[in-house]
Amino acid sequence: MAVVATIAVVVAIVAIILGPPLLWIRARVVDESGFTSAVRELGETTEAREYLADTITKQIAAHAGKVTGVLARPLAVRFTNSEGFADDVADLAAQAHEWLFSPPPPGVDPEVMQLDLTAMVRRVAGQVTPGLADKIPTIRVPVGQNRPALEAGRYRPLAERVSRWGTACVVVAALASMVALAFSQHRGVIVAVLGVGCLLSAAATNAAATYLRKRATAELAVADPGMARLGGKAVGELLDNLHEWVGMLVRSGAILIAVGLLIAILF
Repeated sequence: MAVVATIAVVVAIVAIILGPPLLWIRARVVDESGFTSAVRELGETTEAREYLADTITKQIAAHAGKVTGVLARPLAVRFTNSEGFADDVADLAAQAHEWLFSPPPPGVDPEVMQLDLTAMVRRVAGQVTPGLADKIPTIRVPVGQNRPALEAGRYRPLAERVSRWGTACVVVAALASMVALAFSQHRGVIVAVLGVGCLLSAAATNAAATYLRKRATAELAVADPGMARLGGKAVGELLDNLHEWVGMLVRSGAILIAVGLLIAILF
């Protein structure tokens, strides 16, 4: 019985270490709504406002002339400082997510990510000159400067693996923990050891955050400077959310260790 309990608790710890980081990736990176929710505050940053105000102004100038572009600049700035701007940035985040996690759309170069800014440009253009919005064509702004640059569907296989392994780890952790508790005569020790597993998972999640930051920096190296800064802020928003998970794991681990030690002392 002791051997079974030992094997079960080791399996449970491994699953606990791997499970939370994988679940976070599934909830905040793979899932589109979770991703856009995590980076929603991006629309309130100076980087997003400056980059998109500049981009909108340049697009209007390219299609309606430099003089009109000069007139559009203050309106673009006012638009990026409006309350609804966060929704537009969230839409861009959803576009980027769909590009990276879905098959490439037909008729579009799959090797270079493109974001559709048509609605934003037309909104500001309509404020500059009545009827100008109708003359603005579909505007897709490439994110990368070199090919390939953030290819369409790049992370689709990874998303499928993360979803499978995340769910499997949760199931295995639960079953192995119950087996360990059922076969062990020292249940307090088992509970405390599971708490240690949570602390190890927090450390693994911190390591995953460091890796994700380095990987994102490398991926954004192909983008133009303004988009790279914007992407960097989005990564920062995601990692802030990840650190909240780390805090939850640390608290959970500490509670389990305290409860386990109390059980071991009293019983």
